[in-house]
Amino acid sequence: MKMVKYTALSFALAVSIYACTKKEEAEVDIETQTSVDNSIAEQAFVEVVPVVNQIGVNEPGVNKTDTNSVNFSCAKYTITGDTANFPSGGAVTITIDYGDAGCMDNDGRVRKGKVIAVFNNKWNVDGATANITLENYSVANISYSGSMLLTRNSATSLTYAVSNAKCTDGSFTISYECNKTIEKIQGASTDSIWIDDVYKFTGTSSGINRNGKRFTTKIVEPLIKKNACKWIDTGVIEVTPEGLATRTFNFGNGTCDDKATVTINGNTYNFVLR
Repeated sequence: MKMVKYTALSFALAVSIYACTKKEEAEVDIETQTSVDNSIAEQAFVEVVPVVNQIGVNEPGVNKTDTNSVNFSCAKYTITGDTANFPSGGAVTITIDYGDAGCMDNDGRVRKGKVIAVFNNKWNVDGATANITLENYSVANISYSGSMLLTRNSATSLTYAVSNAKCTDGSFTISYECNKTIEKIQGASTDSIWIDDVYKFTGTSSGINRNGKRFTTKIVEPLIKKNACKWIDTGVIEVTPEGLATRTFNFGNGTCDDKATVTINGNTYNFVLR
């Protein structure tokens, strides 16, 4: 009789362990919010770099490689500082102003506010830097703040670091930092034409998503951003949320669209870029 009781107890314990195991297996990791939040920040800060670079390359007094100002955007820009004696006369500041009401930019997005870039040297000098701040800046009703340091490596290569950045639409807030290298892979021979430029990005980022979860990322296949397209349309990022498995975020195969995928433990999820 004792043996029967023991056997019944063992069976009950086995069933309990099996049920727990099945429950754990059922709790599949489907967290995609981190990948979405990183892409929101990634895309917005990526887009600032070519705009500042374009003016720096073309504006007389900052680089003097062109005699005409560049028509790159719906924004207006002003230059302050002693451009005639730059850099010995001190830093030069370029203020790119999209207006308080905003304007529809070349890529179809409405931008508002200002991008302010302070150059320490002519933009055709390797090692020159531009310290960038964002003032009441928003893209498609998401506001962005933070500091950026842009460094010229060569005629076609830059590095940039983003620090203390925040992205919010009022209902969520994302914190973001990054260290990236950007290379112009098309359009270098037509500096005064903005729309034909294509850029390649590599590097890492980190931050805190809207739910308070920390994350890190690494670009494992270079991101490609065409000025003629609203979105990053090629590239793969590995995203690692705190306490969860690394997942891959794929921007697509080069088609200019808002489609992307996240793959987590072999399961792939589709979603739309913002």
